[in-house]
Amino acid sequence: MIFVTDLDKTFLRSDLSISEFSKKVWNSFPYPLTIATARSYKGVTSLLKGINLKYPLILLDGAMIVFNEKIIKMNDIDKATADELIFLAEKEFDERPLIVGFEEKEKFLYPEKLNKYQKELLKNYKNDNRVLH
Repeated sequence: MIFVTDLDKTFLRSDLSISEFSKKVWNSFPYPLTIATARSYKGVTSLLKGINLKYPLILLDGAMIVFNEKIIKMNDIDKATADELIFLAEKEFDERPLIVGFEEKEKFLYPEKLNKYQKELLKNYKNDNRVLH
């Protein structure tokens, strides 16, 4: 049996902190406990200070599984498929996606034309060297 929790609007408080009570429960929990989130490794580890992470973390909506700072599984797609998906999103929906990449470290590529959700998300990444335009 394993227990998995999301972070946003679930384990984290609205100010993105973790209560001392939650830390105590997490660190003394007798069963395997881990995180599954859309967040990146850097984002998760900065939020989970004081939490004993004993099991692999499911990150970027399952695109990456990390354990002890090592990527143990990367579920990526090839460039040709990605290019086709981007083309179709632009053609059919007039949307340009946020692209998450990994070359020795995480990189986030934002399109020039942002939708309202991307604009809101980008506010959280001010002065973040992983963000590329």
